[in-house]
Amino acid sequence: MKRLIIAILVTLASILSAQAQSYDGQESYSDLKGRYSYKYYVPAANDPYNPVLFGSISAIIPGSGQYLMGETMRGTYFFVAGIMMFSAADLMAALRDQLSDSSRPEYNLEKAKKYNRACLGFLVAYAGVAAWSWIDASRVAKVKNMYYQEILGRRMPVNMSLAPSMSLTPDQKLATGVSFTLAF
Repeated sequence: MKRLIIAILVTLASILSAQAQSYDGQESYSDLKGRYSYKYYVPAANDPYNPVLFGSISAIIPGSGQYLMGETMRGTYFFVAGIMMFSAADLMAALRDQLSDSSRPEYNLEKAKKYNRACLGFLVAYAGVAAWSWIDASRVAKVKNMYYQEILGRRMPVNMSLAPSMSLTPDQKLATGVSFTLAF
């Protein structure tokens, strides 16, 4: 069973690495992080990635936020690390349950306690991977948003807007019109 899971994960990782190209012509995070620092991120209304949302998604399922942002290899690494930690914790819990059952011939309470500590250790490691994935996904979202803001700024050097306007004239008549704003 273990070999089957490892084979599936290796196959999945190789397929994803073959398809690890950025979509929509965007550069990958590894290319962008040298040009942008997440520390200087200022949210904008038209940002495509919400750092809190993608970070939270990655905290629940490690790597999923990165994968949704087009960082397939990054997401795969976090996902595989999370699966490994969770599977190891599950294995330790199963071994603990076998050793703590007094009706079984392999009953050994001291070994069961050791497996219990190992299970807790792997669960703490899983929580660490989930937290790291959360932080990483929010940083990736911030850097990609900064790139998007720069590209959008280059494509639209002139900002125009139209808005309806209404005012009262000195003789108390209603004047309506359209307000045109041009910023460059």
